[in-house]
Amino acid sequence: MVPVATAALARVTLALFAAAQGGAAPPSACPGTDAVWTNVAGLVGAERVGTPATRPTVLLDDLGDRYRVTVAGRAHEYADPKRDCAKRAEVAAVFVGLTLWPLALAAPPPTPPPPPPPPAPVGPEVSVALGPWAGVAVASGQGGPAGAFGLRARVSVMGARFGGVAGVGADWPTRLTLRGVPVDEQRVPADAGVRARVGGERVSVAGELGLLATLLTVGPAGGARTRSLDLGARAGATVEIGFHRRAAFFMGAFAELSPAPRRLAFEPDGPVGRASGLRAGGIAGISLRLR
Repeated sequence: MVPVATAALARVTLALFAAAQGGAAPPSACPGTDAVWTNVAGLVGAERVGTPATRPTVLLDDLGDRYRVTVAGRAHEYADPKRDCAKRAEVAAVFVGLTLWPLALAAPPPTPPPPPPPPAPVGPEVSVALGPWAGVAVASGQGGPAGAFGLRARVSVMGARFGGVAGVGADWPTRLTLRGVPVDEQRVPADAGVRARVGGERVSVAGELGLLATLLTVGPAGGARTRSLDLGARAGATVEIGFHRRAAFFMGAFAELSPAPRRLAFEPDGPVGRASGLRAGGIAGISLRLR
């Protein structure tokens, strides 16, 4: 009898408490206030929630299969027949957070889409390159290689891997010594050929092969000079290192071969040998992409 009487007394006490509060339910233990504030801190940050002494008042009413949350003059009831207290604390925390700190729970702005890729170049790539070269010139009848210097300008029209190339140059006069006779030789070469390239925009390696035509000016040192056309072939290889979207530093080597160099004979020395049949050296400079 005692347990039954105790339970009845408890129900009567709760009913009288509710009547005295104008029909309000007693404070809720499902969900508990601490659990709700823990979830709120996870949503808006612990620095906003503060300490229990500084927090706004949150009323939680357990209505059985429902519960009510009240904060800052706003209230909302939620149905929960299963009485899942952890779930109730999460839902109540969202209501409290949206009521007290709506901006903190606002949806973040959408991530901007990535920039579109640069348009693919239309048509072939056109580049120009300019640089000095230094090397040697080798001639028949000469005791040893002579130093040679000059300038080269080249234009290439490239597809993905293959293309065409053309170039012109101007060489400083080269002093040859042919059978003891000093001879001055000067060349203005022009070439055209094919080019193959591997690599990317940052680093690439290219090889060239083409035909060569050179305006040759030659004569004894201090004497009359004559001009002629010298035909041959050219081969070269370069490495380009890009430092800008349209500019690169290049360096490489090349060789120019004249299979039938001009025979030289001067008065009163007679035949002294031939003009240089091979020029080879290294080159470096800047390459600019026009398109």
